Amino acid sequence: MVKNNKNLFFFSIFALVFVLDLIIKQIMYIIKPNVNILPFFSLNYVENLGAGFGTFQNQEIFLILIALAFLITVFYYYKKFPNNKNNCEYAQKKYSYPCINS
Repeated sequence: MVKNNKNLFFFSIFALVFVLDLIIKQIMYIIKPNVNILPFFSLNYVENLGAGFGTFQNQEIFLILIALAFLITVFYYYKKFPNNKNNCEYAQKKYSYPCINS
């Protein structure tokens, strides 16, 4: 029961941050600020239609395919892990992953 509450807590935090991020991005898209806050700090609206630092600009299909391949890989390996309390030891033994016990 405690683990489910812990998972619910982290999922709630994730969902809140995700929704706040979407709201802030929508506000910034609408007002498109170019504001000097301090002499060394300003907010400028800039669009990046690619990946990090503009790589793969205007190649949305390629980026979507990369994201889908990553998700499929994550789900594939998630299903391979046994669903018991020895997951950490199993992962460390089979895949040399570090264990963090909570």
